[in-house]
Amino acid sequence: MLEPKLKVDLVANPTVGKVLKGQSVTFQVVVTNTGDGPARDVTIQAKLSPGLKHDSGETGDDRALFELTLPELAAGQHEKLDALVADAILGGEQSCVVVARSGDVVFNKDEAEVVKTVTVVEPKLKLALKGPDSRYTDTTADYELSVENPGTAPARRVRVLATLPVNGRLVKPLPDAHYDATTRRLQWTIDSIEPGAKPLVFPFHVRMGGVGDYEIVAQGVGDGALKAMDRRHTEVVGMPDVDLVVSEMKRVVDVGGKTTFQIRLRNYGTKEASHIQITAKLSKNLKVEAAGSSSTDIKQQLSPDGDELKFSEIDKLGPGKELVLGILVKVASDTPRLATCRVLVSHEDLPEPFEDMAAVKITSARRSPVAASGP
Repeated sequence: MLEPKLKVDLVANPTVGKVLKGQSVTFQVVVTNTGDGPARDVTIQAKLSPGLKHDSGETGDDRALFELTLPELAAGQHEKLDALVADAILGGEQSCVVVARSGDVVFNKDEAEVVKTVTVVEPKLKLALKGPDSRYTDTTADYELSVENPGTAPARRVRVLATLPVNGRLVKPLPDAHYDATTRRLQWTIDSIEPGAKPLVFPFHVRMGGVGDYEIVAQGVGDGALKAMDRRHTEVVGMPDVDLVVSEMKRVVDVGGKTTFQIRLRNYGTKEASHIQITAKLSKNLKVEAAGSSSTDIKQQLSPDGDELKFSEIDKLGPGKELVLGILVKVASDTPRLATCRVLVSHEDLPEPFEDMAAVKITSARRSPVAASGP
């Protein structure tokens, strides 16, 4: 009794089994009747996995990508079908399955069904932008941009860009990057990034301007429509910058004489200084006669031994504002010969006190020789 048999051969091109995402794979199907009798109404079905796409628009699912019927396949006859071309649209392992059936043939899966697998490789870009969450005005923020390829194929002709905020200024030119001051854009160019290679790191530094939210946007682009993006927000806040100057009205004072120490505070910063505490420490040969300010009502508290004067807390001193205090003292002794006023200031943003000092020389009034000899 004559018995037809069906055998399917399936060859993929490229034959190496790897294809780059976005490129095409060609499958060549050959059906052979290896038996000694004819096979009638031979049906051939082909299915693609979801990562392969045919011009028909169909992708692999439960439906056949295409199905055709050969009226008859004689014994020993083989039929080479038109090439099946598919685009690789997803990475990873992808496949094409071809099955041949005939009512005259007992189906043998080992012969009449073939699965051809190809590996679709693809480059990828991953960007990470690091930087501070907040900075003070007129300070430098340090940023670090890293790029890597977590894919399975080299990323070619990669450009990495970082766009600086309007009020941010690049601190200094970078030898490995191009900076366009008009667009405020930094650009690095990389010929190739191998998959799984160590991340490339690009540091840069930005001088911050006024108060506000500063956004830096990083982008990576490469061949094959490669894209990646990251962004970083840095909140720039104002900073009080309180300057303290202590000066004396007289540089030399006799015992029993008086002088005034002037305390001048000025906020050169961009934020108000709040909860300001001022303390004056006087040498033992000085006695406080009066203290205060002509512009505001500030109370004082003198220590029991009289050598420390603490002013009541000042709520705030705005940017560009100035406060002047005075301490009127009387020289009680010429020991030591130098009388000093040391002033310490602290505020909410700078709890560690800073200080300044002024000093006057002490002299003793002497009687003239005539007066000393008497009548």
